[in-house]
Amino acid sequence: MTGNRMNEPTASVPEQSQTIVDPGDQPLSPDEEIADIEKVLAVEPDDFQARCRLGELYFSKGRMDDALVEVKKAIEMAEGLRAEMNRSLAMYYSNLGTIYATKAMTDEAEAEFKHALDVFPHD
Repeated sequence: MTGNRMNEPTASVPEQSQTIVDPGDQPLSPDEEIADIEKVLAVEPDDFQARCRLGELYFSKGRMDDALVEVKKAIEMAEGLRAEMNRSLAMYYSNLGTIYATKAMTDEAEAEFKHALDVFPHD
């Protein structure tokens, strides 16, 4: 038979299990992952992704009080990120309004300035 059968390996295709997967790598247990994330957060308390994952793991282990604490912290962090993004977005809308105003496109400029205030009315 020829080498064109689908199940025959070809010399040009490396075996993925040899190049991608390290047989020593095993997934962490939830308890091991919790311990690792707690260590990360001791050094980097503002690591949003770690904080979210820790809340999920605590929930999965039935540690509801701990899960509540972590999820509340994650929400607080997300709210802060949203405020920063809204401030930036408002600035971009304001910049767009300024460009329209410079081009004497007053209706468009007014709409963008209003949009900026809708997104972030604090400035």
